[in-house]
Amino acid sequence: MAVDERDEVRGGVVRKVYRLGGDVVAVREGNAVYAAVGDHLGSVTVLAQGGSPAGVTRYLPYGAIRLETEVWPTDRRFTGQRWEQGLGLYDYNARFYDPALGRFLQPDSLIPQPGDVRAWNRYTYAYNNPLRYVDGGGNVPVVPLLVAGAVVILKVMDYGWTAWDVYQSGRTLANPLATDEEKLIAGVNLALAVGLEAAEPEDWLPVSLPLDDLGRRALVAGLRERVQQGGLRAGVAFLREAVGEAAPQVIRRMYDLGVFRGIRSAGEWEAI
Repeated sequence: MAVDERDEVRGGVVRKVYRLGGDVVAVREGNAVYAAVGDHLGSVTVLAQGGSPAGVTRYLPYGAIRLETEVWPTDRRFTGQRWEQGLGLYDYNARFYDPALGRFLQPDSLIPQPGDVRAWNRYTYAYNNPLRYVDGGGNVPVVPLLVAGAVVILKVMDYGWTAWDVYQSGRTLANPLATDEEKLIAGVNLALAVGLEAAEPEDWLPVSLPLDDLGRRALVAGLRERVQQGGLRAGVAFLREAVGEAAPQVIRRMYDLGVFRGIRSAGEWEAI
């Protein structure tokens, strides 16, 4: 299967978008190359660089953007289609699609399955079932190919990443030569890994993605940088800022795992 390379122009800047089997797999902007991670619909959800997430986008069921980070060097979004931000519409080749309405703006030029009553509404997107069907050409809703295989691969990636990180963090916590700062970073990583896998949000969706691992790794990377700059106290402050309302649960989980025992008493920990 060949990789399709196309130019994309935005704001006078030319970017290259690479597709494999119709799905966006990478984006090049100058000398920077981003690996694209998609979901089972082909939506671009994460752009990674050097093994770490550089940008994240989340979608509502019909494709409206729910969350997006500042770094996102491509117009490709929901189901891999071009997002026309100025119009608030997706370009689905044959016609434009409004994610706020969940409808195409032009009627379908054909009725792909006359025997299916859902096909007779010529403005409907994906038979009103956007979690199962995609309509990449703007004419014929289809079930994404190789979904089952993709689910298995992504699930293996998910648990594989978590198992390895848990193993490495456990070694650090058990190492008597590890510093307080190293144990704090390992404890946060371990607590988040165990907590996210115990109640994984992706299990509520049609497919599991390693987005929890990407987010966890980004948080741990930020924590490591803050600890290197300001020590243990700065690391704890960063954790409280980053985790927000979940900070007490994360801290309690780390204490239950024995992260602070032997390096900080309960009173000293509360004082940090």
